[in-house]
Amino acid sequence: MAEIDQIVQIQITRETTPVSTASFQIPLILATHTKFAERTRTYTDFDAIATDFDSGDKVYQIAQRLFGQQGARIPSVVVGRRQVDGVTGSINPVTNSTEYFVTINDKKYTVTSDATALATEITALLKAQFDLDPVVGINFTDALGTFTVSTATPGVGFAVGSSSNITIVDDASTETYVDALDAVINENDTWYALVCESHVEDDVKALAAAIQARRKIYGTSTANPVVATTATTDIASFLDDGNYGRTFCIYLPTADTEYPEAAWIGSQLAYTPGNNTWNFKRGALVTKSNLNDTQRVNLRNKNCNMYTTVAGVDVFQDGVMADGLFVDLKKVA
Repeated sequence: MAEIDQIVQIQITRETTPVSTASFQIPLILATHTKFAERTRTYTDFDAIATDFDSGDKVYQIAQRLFGQQGARIPSVVVGRRQVDGVTGSINPVTNSTEYFVTINDKKYTVTSDATALATEITALLKAQFDLDPVVGINFTDALGTFTVSTATPGVGFAVGSSSNITIVDDASTETYVDALDAVINENDTWYALVCESHVEDDVKALAAAIQARRKIYGTSTANPVVATTATTDIASFLDDGNYGRTFCIYLPTADTEYPEAAWIGSQLAYTPGNNTWNFKRGALVTKSNLNDTQRVNLRNKNCNMYTTVAGVDVFQDGVMADGLFVDLKKVA
């Protein structure tokens, strides 16, 4: 059967007054980073996010899709921070007579290499500058060619930045995404749709459970090709079997780099609750899946959405949560 034949026009009437609240139009990006010290920061446009995050950062890539859609525009994005207790900096490249700097919270430490530059000399100079005017509660350690910056008290946020010739790598976080989500909510609860940088199945399962108890939604995606089969051990099957009515999942082979859930949320979240369907909507910065009829049936049996071509147009299908109900109705339920 041709996919176009699957389209049925349905009008839904619900005896519920839509809730007109600005926070319904605001998504949250939950990510691991040290770009700012506070737990959350709100941005009203993409340029502001591009000031704080580099193009290789997952927050940048997700925000690019949230803000990059046509139609009604989301008013803002909240970025939530998963705690990192330390970072490692390396000099890259080592260049003669060149300026290097590191920013820690609001303080900037700048040094200039000499005519016979060595990484060990540059990190020693940075350490000396820090010692002249240290940041309270922060440790700066010269590791002889590299350096570490860490919080003296685990769990206390801090921000680290640098010139382009210093590479900063965050330590692994010891905080779960659910703990990070709880901390974000304690500081800023004026958002509705969660997008997380992680597509790891255990993280998705934990966040789906955390969102299920709240009047919010969670969008995720998976690149696992098993989802488009009859297997029952994949993340879409897990969400479907558990009737996770506050989480939607999308299958896309490029999910881990393209975050289709962010594109879909960015294209639809600004519309009035209950007045639109998320089905058959186009998305920018997303690569379509080439699916056969069997794969489509398998995905629909798991209430897993897809981004594919219908009648020559690339669109999201089917606009449902993992319990099979429409995404948009969750705003008024």
